[in-house]
Amino acid sequence: MSARTCGSSQGEIDGDEAVELARAEATFEPCAEIQCQQRRFVQRGIPPRAYWGVVLADELDAEGRPTRTESFLVDVQTGDVRRA
Repeated sequence: MSARTCGSSQGEIDGDEAVELARAEATFEPCAEIQCQQRRFVQRGIPPRAYWGVVLADELDAEGRPTRTESFLVDVQTGDVRRA
């Protein structure tokens, strides 16, 4: 798990920051294609807590589908990253 290393003007992690934090934790270098990274804003728990769900892929197959992927949850408030 890593902690937030970059700041935003509102004190919350935005989607781009979440992807960068997740990339730092990936066990491979995600490909540069847009299909190799996905992010989604999710809320979990009671009361709800905000996270970015980030999925990264190492490469795309001949049909343009990701091959190997890794998934992460990035806490919007703290920037903590954990594998999903």
